[in-house]
Amino acid sequence: MLGSVPAVESGKLLILAGGDRADLEQARPVLEQLGKVLYVGERAQAQRLKLIANSMLGITTAAAAELLAAGTAVGLEREQVLSILVRFAPGLAARERGFVQDQHTPTKFAVRDLVKDLDLGLHAYGEVGVATPLTRQAHDLFAGAMRESADLDISAVGRRATDQT
Repeated sequence: MLGSVPAVESGKLLILAGGDRADLEQARPVLEQLGKVLYVGERAQAQRLKLIANSMLGITTAAAAELLAAGTAVGLEREQVLSILVRFAPGLAARERGFVQDQHTPTKFAVRDLVKDLDLGLHAYGEVGVATPLTRQAHDLFAGAMRESADLDISAVGRRATDQT
């Protein structure tokens, strides 16, 4: 599933369904109450696609944290910088409180959970010989943030980016 509590509450999850199609069709009426169902083939494909999605989330969130730190360092307002970033990555809007107000609770996706998924993704990509340097950099940034912010939302990585400027 892609999405957090607000997506569940609004019925806007993206459910990556893998496995036997007949089993999916039996469960579809219930799953569609939670959001859109996307059949992706065998079960492992759903797991792999979820790792791709969370790798993108990690990279995008890390990039936003870096650019917010850079923007404020050159005198821009955090709100202005975030408004520009959201135009290119609309999903960042869900983390506005974290990025702008340094409020990382309630946790939508914990730093520790993203680090786990980035670890799994890097392992899977490495097994087939795919170089993923941006995913590695995002992983390292979040792993550093995890020491202080493991249970906070992934927007807490912004604290780490600010410390490194």
